[in-house]
Amino acid sequence: MTFQGLLMCEKGKSLFRAIMEKGILCTIFLSIVLLFAFTSYATETIELPDELKGIQITDEFIKSPNDRVGIISVLKGDGKLIVVREPSNKGFYADENDSVYEHDRLYTLSDCKCRITFFDNDEIVMAANSHLEIKEMQSKLFRGVKRTIFGMSKGKAVFYIKKIFHFRNAKVQLDTPNAVIGVRGTTFGVEVKKTKKGRGRADMLNRMIASTSLQQFAIGPDTTNSIETNVFTKDPVDCHCKPTNQDAALLDNDVASCTSAGLNVTNDPEAVAGFIGGVAGGMDAGPGAAADSGASPAAGAAPSGASCSSH
Repeated sequence: MTFQGLLMCEKGKSLFRAIMEKGILCTIFLSIVLLFAFTSYATETIELPDELKGIQITDEFIKSPNDRVGIISVLKGDGKLIVVREPSNKGFYADENDSVYEHDRLYTLSDCKCRITFFDNDEIVMAANSHLEIKEMQSKLFRGVKRTIFGMSKGKAVFYIKKIFHFRNAKVQLDTPNAVIGVRGTTFGVEVKKTKKGRGRADMLNRMIASTSLQQFAIGPDTTNSIETNVFTKDPVDCHCKPTNQDAALLDNDVASCTSAGLNVTNDPEAVAGFIGGVAGGMDAGPGAAADSGASPAAGAAPSGASCSSH
C-alpha cells in the first residue's frame, strides 16, 4: 500500500472514529433526555380526593353491567373526570361521549367541568372538584313511571330536570350528606361543602342529651366539621334537612332548625342566575323547557317545604 493510500486509510479511520464518538454522544444525550421526559411523565401525580384513594384507575374505558342512562356530552378543561363503576369499584379517566350507567360515581378534578345528558332529557353540569352519584335512574314513559335519585357529596352542580307531571308515579330526588331535595321539573343549583363552625345550640343540646338515656333523639350536625348544602332555585322545590341522626325527622321543614343543620335555600333571581351562570356558563347546558316553561307542579305534587323559603 502506498503512503498516500495509507494516509487516506488513517484519515478514514479517524473520521469513522469521530463519527462513532459523536454518534455515541448523541445517543447518550438523547437517551438522557428521553429518560428524563419519561421519568417526569411517570412521576407526574394527579391529586385524587380521599374517596378515590385505594381505587384502581385506568385510562381504558370500563364497561358496566348496569343500565346505560346517558352520555358525557361536554367535557372541558385541562383536568380529569373520573368515573367509578359498580359493582367492580374500578375507575377510569373519562372522555367526551363516554356512556354513563346507573350506580356510576363521577368525580371532576381541578380544572374540569362536564355536562351529562341523560336519555330522558334531564341534564347535569358539574363544576370542578365535584362528586356525583347516579344512585337510581328508571324512566318508563309507557308505564308512567320515573324514579331518579342522585347523590352529591361535594362541589357544585346545576340540575336541569324536565317536567314530570305526565308521569303517574314520579320521583326525582337529590341526596346530600345533610339534605334531601325533591323536584318535579325545574332548574336548580346545588353547592355542597365542608364548613368549620363553632359549638352551637344544637351541639349543646346533643351534649346534654348524651348525658341521659335518650341518645337516639340527638339532633344537629357535627359542628367541628359540618356539611353545608346551599340550594339555588327560582321555582318551588321540596327540601328537607337531614341531620346526622336519621331518627331526628322533626327537623324537616323547620327553617330555623334546617338552617342550623346546614341547609340554606336561595330564591333571589339574581343570586340564582349568578350561581347557575358560574357553574354552567359556556357548557351549552340545559333544555330551556325545563328551565323556563313556568309550568306549575302537577296536581298532588309535594308542596314546597318551609325550609325552601328565601334566606
